[in-house]
Amino acid sequence: MKKKKKQQEEATSSAEEPASEKKGKKEKQKKPARFIDFVAFFGLMISALLLVVGPILRKWNPQLANGLGLIAQYSMLLAIALPAYAFVRNKGLGWKVFYLVCLLIYFTGTILGLTINAE
Repeated sequence: MKKKKKQQEEATSSAEEPASEKKGKKEKQKKPARFIDFVAFFGLMISALLLVVGPILRKWNPQLANGLGLIAQYSMLLAIALPAYAFVRNKGLGWKVFYLVCLLIYFTGTILGLTINAE
């Protein structure tokens, strides 16, 4: 009788340990997603704020407004690029190259757009 109880206790304790380990792994997987979500939200918030404040400041200091517009564009890039990379991370090489090409186009477009607007 005692042997059966010990066997049952060992079976339940061994069955509980992998469940707790699995739970720990799930929590570890959720943390990077939460960080990416936080950074994306923060980038969106900064971009929205600067897109509202920039045109107001344009009356007094056009160069400052252009700089804030550039920061707003890069904040939006941050809000979009991190979740996009999370999507591309497990894809093939072609997807990663296309992602990098799109980032380069965005960077050059914002810089060229700023210099064209400054003239």
